[in-house]
Amino acid sequence: MKKKLMSLVAAVTLAATIFTGCGSSKYADVNAYLADDKVKSQLDSEMASTEDGANMEIKSEKDTLIYSYKFDEQLVTDDVDPEMVKSSFEQVLSQQDATMQGVADSLTEYIDQDPIKVRVEYIDADGTTLCEKEYTSASK
Repeated sequence: MKKKLMSLVAAVTLAATIFTGCGSSKYADVNAYLADDKVKSQLDSEMASTEDGANMEIKSEKDTLIYSYKFDEQLVTDDVDPEMVKSSFEQVLSQQDATMQGVADSLTEYIDQDPIKVRVEYIDADGTTLCEKEYTSASK
């Protein structure tokens, strides 16, 4: 499971890099940013390369950019402790704190919202949230 977690976190990191340098002017909000054709194209390319076993979706909710990973197969079963799964995700995500904080901070250059949040969420096959973490941009 740790190998799968590391692969997914690596995918988040790679996807995060596409948000730096896109667009030539500020967008009104996260929705407008994600609707940009250039951003959409880069997202589609990145999502096509994510590892099998989980589906990645990048979406927005008000002032929040959301990286959502939903597993194809159930991770938490009768034999697997949900707290152990959550702890594993938290540990792996903590290794990406600086990267994800950097994404939140860099989005302020392209989106005219303050603050901007970035949330990473991992969802089990049954729709249960396994773990989520949010990063908030520094004030402008």
